[in-house]
Amino acid sequence: SCSHSIFDDSGIFALYGCCASEQSSELTSVMVRESINMLLRPPTEKEINRAKQALASNICFEFENRQIVFEDIARQIQVYGTHKTPEMWRNDIMNVSKDDILRVAKKLLQSNPTLLAMGQDVSRVPQQEEIKVAIKDAIA
Repeated sequence: SCSHSIFDDSGIFALYGCCASEQSSELTSVMVRESINMLLRPPTEKEINRAKQALASNICFEFENRQIVFEDIARQIQVYGTHKTPEMWRNDIMNVSKDDILRVAKKLLQSNPTLLAMGQDVSRVPQQEEIKVAIKDAIA
């Protein structure tokens, strides 16, 4: 799964997964491979358009709830200093290009990953340096 948080000058993109401790190395390998594939196997135009439509629809759906609208106005003013309507967001989403996606994926993969493992036995989780090297070797 993945999540993100947006701030006024940066953002956080997170991939996360849960598994039994004996599978932690395999899960980490899958997560690293899928991260690398964001750049090496970019989405097709059909996939991009489907994602754009889903995101735009989700945003419009959220704006049907009055409480969410008020929270969103406050959050946007706080973070961006202005408020965008659902139509403005939809236009921004529809203007995202394949090049934009590749640019962001490349920037994401060039940054140092942060690794967090929890549980009784995390000995099978690869070290951060191993993950950095695997990503660097794949995108070099």
